[in-house]
Amino acid sequence: MANFVICYDVRVTNHDYKALYSALDAWGAKHLQNSVWLLSINGSARTIRDTLKNAMHQNDTLAVVQLPDTAPGNADWATSFDRHEGVDWLRQHYG
Repeated sequence: MANFVICYDVRVTNHDYKALYSALDAWGAKHLQNSVWLLSINGSARTIRDTLKNAMHQNDTLAVVQLPDTAPGNADWATSFDRHEGVDWLRQHYG
């Protein structure tokens, strides 16, 4: 499995984003910040982007970046007041 960080900016407040959140939930993505999610999945950044893009407004922005494959404890990361589920995901995957 590959690890990804997904970031987006919602630019249209009255758009229905249920499909976006349903896709993230179905994949088991973990919420780190309001518009930042972490995900372990077999697939590519392009496939993830295309799937989520279809659930978003055309004016929203979206970035999907594959995180480096490193042994737990060998990655350098730090958070401050982020969501527990996202921080737990980081600890699980990067020590």
